[in-house]
Amino acid sequence: MRRPFLAGLMTGAACCLMIATHAQKHSTPATAWIDKSLQAADEQYHYLMKQVPEGVMPRSFAHDSLRTCTSENWVAGFYPGTLLELYEATKDQSLYDEALRKLPLMDSQQYNTNTHDLGFMLNCSYGMLYRLKPDEKTKQLLLNAAHSLSTRFNPKVGCLRSWGKSNDTSSFRVIIDNMINLELLMWASKTTGDTSFSHIAVTHANTTMRNHFRPDYSSYHVVVYNPQTGAVMKKQTAQGAGDESAWARGQSWGLYGYTMMYRYTHDRRYLDQAQHIAAFLLNNPNLPADKIPYWDYNAPGIPNAERDASAGAVLASGLIELSRYSKGPLAKRYLGTADTILHSLASPAYTAPYGKNGGFLLEHSVANMNKNTEVNSPLPYADYYYVEALLRMKEITRGASAPRVISADFQQTAGPLDKSFAVCVGAGRAAEGLRADWQQQLAVAEKAIGFQYIRFHGLLCDEMHVYSLDKQGHIVYNFQYVDKLYDYLLSIGIRPFVELGFMPPDLASGTKTVFWWKGNVTPPKDYQKWADLIRTLVKHFETRYGRAEVEKWYFEVWNEPDLHGFWAGDQAEYFKLYKTTVEAIRSVSSTYRVGGPATSGSKWIREMLHYCDSSHLPLDFISTHSYNTKTVFDEYGVRKRTMLPSDYLWSNVVNTRRIMDSSGHRNLQLHYTEINSSPSSRDPLHDGYPNATFLLNTLKHTERVANSMSYWTFTDVFEEAGPGPTPFHGGFGLINLQGLRKPTFFAYHFLHELGGTELKNTDSCSWVCKSNKGVQALFWNLHLPFTDAPYFNDSIFRLNAPPAPAGIVTVKLDHIPNGHYRLSVYRVGYHHNDVFSGWLEMGSPADLSKQQQAKLDALANGDPESRESVTISDGRFTRRFETKENDIYFIQLERI
Repeated sequence: MRRPFLAGLMTGAACCLMIATHAQKHSTPATAWIDKSLQAADEQYHYLMKQVPEGVMPRSFAHDSLRTCTSENWVAGFYPGTLLELYEATKDQSLYDEALRKLPLMDSQQYNTNTHDLGFMLNCSYGMLYRLKPDEKTKQLLLNAAHSLSTRFNPKVGCLRSWGKSNDTSSFRVIIDNMINLELLMWASKTTGDTSFSHIAVTHANTTMRNHFRPDYSSYHVVVYNPQTGAVMKKQTAQGAGDESAWARGQSWGLYGYTMMYRYTHDRRYLDQAQHIAAFLLNNPNLPADKIPYWDYNAPGIPNAERDASAGAVLASGLIELSRYSKGPLAKRYLGTADTILHSLASPAYTAPYGKNGGFLLEHSVANMNKNTEVNSPLPYADYYYVEALLRMKEITRGASAPRVISADFQQTAGPLDKSFAVCVGAGRAAEGLRADWQQQLAVAEKAIGFQYIRFHGLLCDEMHVYSLDKQGHIVYNFQYVDKLYDYLLSIGIRPFVELGFMPPDLASGTKTVFWWKGNVTPPKDYQKWADLIRTLVKHFETRYGRAEVEKWYFEVWNEPDLHGFWAGDQAEYFKLYKTTVEAIRSVSSTYRVGGPATSGSKWIREMLHYCDSSHLPLDFISTHSYNTKTVFDEYGVRKRTMLPSDYLWSNVVNTRRIMDSSGHRNLQLHYTEINSSPSSRDPLHDGYPNATFLLNTLKHTERVANSMSYWTFTDVFEEAGPGPTPFHGGFGLINLQGLRKPTFFAYHFLHELGGTELKNTDSCSWVCKSNKGVQALFWNLHLPFTDAPYFNDSIFRLNAPPAPAGIVTVKLDHIPNGHYRLSVYRVGYHHNDVFSGWLEMGSPADLSKQQQAKLDALANGDPESRESVTISDGRFTRRFETKENDIYFIQLERI
């Protein structure tokens, strides 16, 4: 019953495979250290067995004395459970015999209705026995325990009571630890078919997800409910440093619990929750280098605070399982962190020598700091989850060399391909759109990628001459430059996503500006005149282009008002601007679409929804931005930038949608009007092929979540920090100043070339699609450094170094209509449509000769790497591809 996630390694099922591992058999160099650790654990537990008196279980060791407990203690089941884990690993019969000798002490607990810990007590002991050697007696004992645990469920609260007796009407306390006990209920439903158990577990998990977690996905230890109404009375701690702190073991329980719930339910919400918790923990600045947490992530005295090996052991085990359900760099990061934790725990810094520590394996755990109970002590659950993690790591390491196979069936469709990547694209500012090279490049991008809308800053800035005062102080409206720009956009089939900003200087309340071209970021000095400007502008659009056309546009109010660099007012001032703006636009037509808050980093979403709801204001869409670096705002491209984990951006998008859905706005459109790897126009990552892989991975993970994911920007004709100083200067563009197409351009072009129907495919770093012409596959191998590496984008992404091999990828397609096909294989990667590496190899010339430009253009012409004729006679197509880190492959199988 324990570790059933390993079933997926061989059978594809979510649970129920036993781990057939022997510490000394099937050993490989990659698992030798695990075998050594398990053998040492076996020997240490032989010593512990001799110390444990009859009739009790070991609890801890202090002052040269073994502390014991009776079966009523929540930790009682971990000792026999660890014995059975070690038996599974080593086949040491004496460990198994000792477990069988001790287990009957636990029998009476199957009827205990006064504790929520039956999962810990019996699932981790008898549950292990049942998985190793199932029999009806053990099964019935576990089912009795599940029935007993179910009696603590309160449907008003939607949770199992943690502490206190079931008849307590004054309060109803629920602790995050209780997530682990849900596995007993999920197993009971799976075993018996009785869904009443799983209903309780799912309801508890959902309630806990709603009430226990803060916006950053750290969790409270205790939530106290009113048992009569289910209302939350308070949120607090019992074992943490403070009510608002992140108690370390509690965070690990949460990650482990939601990962387990995903294993049983395949409910994506649980996987998302576990991954969000993982992001909080692994990005936490207080997580030490050896990855063994302090007893609380906000503990006083860090870095001299006590460590908690038990929190590390639970975290490692949970991360290993989570890596099985995650893909690409995310899975690698989880597994890599777990590997670091286990190597740390297996080292002399945490593993006790033979015969020491009372016979327990791990030193330096903390049970309850606030009560000074078992601080810097061994704990049985630390040993249990440590051994479990070692076994999980061994199994996953042995299977790590399994080849990557992308399989799809021509007859099994997943629905229409999500085209949110092509809905909108960004550009710098409106005045740049009057340049010939800007317009030429946009036409190239539109043809290759099919962008439908374009968004840019500066529509109302002085250089567009929209609003000014004459010598007599009269308002002068002038839309000629705007008309020239919008006429061109519409002539090539692109509509404006109208960003209303920045402030015309003659209407501004101050002189604060942003960027080299000095966009004014102060509120209007006269809101009525601002309303008149917006109303007049929109009426002009309606007159020139027709209401039916303008109804298809979007009007976005301002840009990133949460950043002082972009908005000299506060949130309340922005809401005033929004109110004035939306009322002005809707006075022209109630059918025109208006939204915001256009914030950085997915901020102000709840506040915006609440403000519009409470003020009864129209809100047709939410817009916001997200980038994947620690730096949010880099006006002139001078700050050092470091990548966050590659799941950061897409997790923001998913979380924003969740906020909208939970706020009663499930059908409201969501537009990410700026996305990219980095918010700096001087970041070399933008020029190279890893950027292309990162964007594909982000877009894949936000399928059907956002209505648009607007790449910032299509061109390096972009002057926020001034004109680009060299042909490749880290600009955002898909196309550089000379019209050379960067790797990310081709990634977007490949997306555009996918057929309109997506095929079912379990590989989350790929798409397989079909059209009336044939079948297409697009896949990649993302590998980016993370925050725990000492690097900055400026240095690492300017290196012209070949990537490491990333293994073989096999594409297998079934039930393809028989016939003759043309197979075309396209590639982006090192020296494949990689103009940046070519420029670096030229010596990074600041100016290009015509010959150099032509040579670089030939390096990135988008031609297929290979093309051949293929005959399919049995409905099957299989092809193997050797890949390197950050490679992208696009495969077209076209009927001829």
